[in-house]
Amino acid sequence: MEKIKRFPSIEKTYFVECSGNTGISKKSPPTKNLDDLYGLMSCANWVGVKLSVLLEEAGIDLDKARYVIAEGADGATMARSVPISRAMDDCMVAYMQNGEALRPEQGYPLKLIVPGCEGNINIKWLRRLEVTDTPLFARDEVSKYTDLLGNGKARQATLVMDVKSVVTFPTTGVKLPEKGFYEIRGLAWSGRGKIKAVDVSVDGGRNWKRATLSTDPLSKAFVAFTFPWHWDGSQTVILSRATDEAGLVQPYFKQITDVRGFHSESHNNAIQAWQINTKGEVSNVRV
Repeated sequence: MEKIKRFPSIEKTYFVECSGNTGISKKSPPTKNLDDLYGLMSCANWVGVKLSVLLEEAGIDLDKARYVIAEGADGATMARSVPISRAMDDCMVAYMQNGEALRPEQGYPLKLIVPGCEGNINIKWLRRLEVTDTPLFARDEVSKYTDLLGNGKARQATLVMDVKSVVTFPTTGVKLPEKGFYEIRGLAWSGRGKIKAVDVSVDGGRNWKRATLSTDPLSKAFVAFTFPWHWDGSQTVILSRATDEAGLVQPYFKQITDVRGFHSESHNNAIQAWQINTKGEVSNVRV
């Protein structure tokens, strides 16, 4: 640790999201609420050393290297394969989170941060890095964290968490007390870079209008958005749809399931819909 801390440090803000967040399931609505669907994510400030610096110091041969195998010291011996192109890009070995040393439950003393990729690959309690010319095909890369498609084949090494957003107010558990003005609020993020724009619909997707971003978006980090809305008391459905700097736009849920079916719990970045009835009660629906 003393040697690692002597290397030049970097400070970055990144989100971490489980690929099973908002998993695909026929049984999901209407019982699942905001926390059930979106609780497996966070965004934090990280301080550490670029992984590329450590690999170069160790004498990596970039002509032969294809993957970095990262292994944790947890009881499950969590291990994942990181493509060398990503390892040499923006990955970091972090020893601080939000201004303090990593807490034990967050991976003390070291945690691998692979920005924009599924949470499972951000190895906690990092104890070993091995450079190889083949992927590891570890348990969590074959029996789990693959996306089974309707034709029986599976997407492997999906890794990147695609562009996504969610309205956090109004949402499940909230009851609008009366007609009138409300500020719709939410979060947007993308594993492929910065959020470019967020659009909001208050009529089930028939019309879309641009929301206001709270700040200049950071790459691979949460950004908050707001949208002014006057509720007339009628039943309606609220949606949010994010676009990232790669030009990717959130799809509708049906667009995803038409391709994948309901066989996978991972990498669902579909538009989230909240229905508001005439009593002001909010429930989870799909569009």
